[in-house]
Amino acid sequence: MSTKTGSGAQDPEYLASFVAESKARLSRAQNDLQAGQTEATSRIIQAVRFTKERAKCQSFRVIENLAFSLEKVFVSVFRNQRTLNSADTAILNHSFDRLLHLIDNAQQSNEIDVSAERALLRMVNVLRRASAPNATVVTDDGVKDLRDTVLCCTKDPLLYGTCQ
Repeated sequence: MSTKTGSGAQDPEYLASFVAESKARLSRAQNDLQAGQTEATSRIIQAVRFTKERAKCQSFRVIENLAFSLEKVFVSVFRNQRTLNSADTAILNHSFDRLLHLIDNAQQSNEIDVSAERALLRMVNVLRRASAPNATVVTDDGVKDLRDTVLCCTKDPLLYGTCQ
């Protein structure tokens, strides 16, 4: 039985199990990604989901959130049967490395900022949807081509203004 306190203290045995199992699964998943094994996408999703759910059980919300962001990208890849380009792969590898670092430091993980990694993963998802044929988005002004929205929103607002 795991013991929790308000500070997130964990049963040492359960914590050790979480760290060992998550690192093993995520390391295998990252190796599959680096080897370009697109048929391994479902295994990658399972590894990330395992980590997400175990982190949630232990109130490691930063680990849970980063794992969820990774999961969304891989679910999109799996559903749309798309291949990853080198930029996507680099972002995903960085996110895996960051997630493994968080797991190594699980007790302090809720204090670590991963907003940059989560923003990059959201951008990978948005750009993947934008590359789909006839990609559209509903705005207050009606339906727009999603590619235009992505291009506008990825530009520096100080140089290019805000999205219209």
